[in-house]
Amino acid sequence: MVKFTQADYKNFSLIAAKTTNVKPFINDTPAKKSRRIKKATGDNWQAFSYFCKSYFPHIFKLPFADDHKEMFETTEDYSGITSITGYRGLGKTVLMGVVYPIWKIIKGERYVIHTAADADLAEERTAFTYNELTNNKRLQSDFEGLIPIDKDESDFYLQNRTRIRARGIKQSFRGSINPRTSTRPGLVICDDIDKEENIGNQSIGRKKMDKIVQEIGGALDPKGSGKIIWLGNLVHPNYAICQFQQGIIDEIKSNKRRFNPDKIQHLFTDGRRLLRFPVELKNSKSAWEDQYPTSELPKL
Repeated sequence: MVKFTQADYKNFSLIAAKTTNVKPFINDTPAKKSRRIKKATGDNWQAFSYFCKSYFPHIFKLPFADDHKEMFETTEDYSGITSITGYRGLGKTVLMGVVYPIWKIIKGERYVIHTAADADLAEERTAFTYNELTNNKRLQSDFEGLIPIDKDESDFYLQNRTRIRARGIKQSFRGSINPRTSTRPGLVICDDIDKEENIGNQSIGRKKMDKIVQEIGGALDPKGSGKIIWLGNLVHPNYAICQFQQGIIDEIKSNKRRFNPDKIQHLFTDGRRLLRFPVELKNSKSAWEDQYPTSELPKL
């Protein structure tokens, strides 16, 4: 079992407490509901950010930064692997790892997998999702199809036949399917893939990276529109996500020898991309003033 700290349990309690406080929309009418749904189910950042603010006010209390818009738009524009790295507090996990999959389900996705370093960590994400879909009255009132019909928080179906499943990175992904829709996963969220205790072993990170690129990539819907969102931090060269970064750099250098990865923010190649979001911009200002004011950056 995963050992949680007191801080972890405190955060879990806060999440659970906040979720039950999501009240229904005040003075709602069928016309307001129709306009709200239409606005939330558009195909751009305006629609997604509206969805976040309207249905998850307990989570998204600060204005979004430009980085949030960029990570969303890049993920939407490409299939294959989009890796998102950044500073602690950026909110990439809750935005792109929890709420984005729910939005994609509303948009038609019918099989989502959450994976992490082990099954317990992966189940944290599906349990978080299950909790939202079970207790968030705003979601339930506007999107009845999102209501879970099972009690297993690690592998459950929704009323619209969507399957949401947790898998540890060491578990098999081959042949994974939603039997109720006969579809393969169209969206896989990879989060908490690396562990600090594995820093001293490069092969562990290499195997995890190969698992994501090869097996999980091969398990996606064969139509070619499937997405893998890999969330992490560039902490140590042996981490899987750092080796993924180096692989992209090596591929770009093979075609452009004078390429300097330190002079550009994001890395792109066919089927793979790595977004890197620093907390401090080149002009020494904060990338997200509402979360980390520029005046506080020296303390960080």
